Amino acid sequence: MGAAETKSHEWDFMHGAGGGLPHPREQVALDAEIDAGLTRLVAGAVRAIGDRVARGQSPAAVVADVVATMFGGLADRSTVDRIVALALRIVEETAAGRQGAQPTP
Repeated sequence: MGAAETKSHEWDFMHGAGGGLPHPREQVALDAEIDAGLTRLVAGAVRAIGDRVARGQSPAAVVADVVATMFGGLADRSTVDRIVALALRIVEETAAGRQGAQPTP
């Protein structure tokens, strides 16, 4: 029995095979799936904000609407203001990155 297999058996013994906590390798895969989903969600939010602001809509209203729609409501005005400022900075940096990107041959 190799070291990895021994550790796997130790995990099963300590945490119960098939129940309780996921095996560490399974947890890493699950974490990667969650991160990928959150990345797609945030990328969609950034695109939506950028598109709507480019069409002339109020940046503060757009950010508040997109964030509330995608992530839940926002109640505290100071939090909304900080999120608006950060979101607009991300949109600007993303747009600047797209403009400066060289086409791949």
